[in-house]
Amino acid sequence: MSNLSYIDDSDRAFGATGMAIGIAIADAEEMADGINIDLDPAEMMLMADVFWLAGHHGEGARQLRRQIVNAYHVTVVMSIANLLCRSIVGQRRMASPDQRTALRDIALIEGRESCCLDDDEITALFDKDYNYLTRVFSHSGVQEVARQIASTLTSRRSLSRIEMLECLRPLSML
Repeated sequence: MSNLSYIDDSDRAFGATGMAIGIAIADAEEMADGINIDLDPAEMMLMADVFWLAGHHGEGARQLRRQIVNAYHVTVVMSIANLLCRSIVGQRRMASPDQRTALRDIALIEGRESCCLDDDEITALFDKDYNYLTRVFSHSGVQEVARQIASTLTSRRSLSRIEMLECLRPLSML
């Protein structure tokens, strides 16, 4: 996995699993509607209207900005979790420095464009999340749950929101 592209269906399943776990870690389950690994990579995680409409509610400017930054943060967490689940759990190795840099560069562009954050803020957020998620996906219990979810996704190809939340439930026991 020299870049961020998926190498096969198993890799896609681990990536989608990572995104689901990332959503749970970010405490943003309300933003997800399910998973379908047969869709384009950017569309595998089915997002609820509350995610797409962040910043479009009739609320004050401060609250709207908070919603936009939160949706951005959830996206960063999902992206990092995708990569780390694929590499640490699926391939049993750490992601390469080049992959980390490529993902951070994407986060920088998106953070500047969608949230008007400066590079120092984005880098600090990215590094904090990357380090935390590295510890999460290195945990044997999380790896076991991730393998179960990825196996289910490989065979079923999709999970509804309810099914996804049920698969994630064992994480609350860790």
